[in-house]
Amino acid sequence: MAERVDVCIVGSGFGGAITAWRLAELYVDAGADPKNILVLERGRYYKHTEFKQSMSVEHLSGVYNLIQSTQGSGAQFVVANAVGGGSNLYLAASIRSP
Repeated sequence: MAERVDVCIVGSGFGGAITAWRLAELYVDAGADPKNILVLERGRYYKHTEFKQSMSVEHLSGVYNLIQSTQGSGAQFVVANAVGGGSNLYLAASIRSP
């Protein structure tokens, strides 16, 4: 990996992945090297066979982290921890409609 990049995108969920893709298209159109775009993801890569069609807390807790606010606001955040970010919940783990 290069020590210097033009753009660093943090997170490979809906926002990060599409931003990287569109930016890479612009780089190619401009004759620039899209390898100068870096996407960082802290989570691991899951194969499609590793997801269950289940909203089970035990199953999803491996992919997502629940973060409780420490500022006393009572806020809670669910943060994805996998390549593909929160899109995994919608595309891989959620129960399919009949």
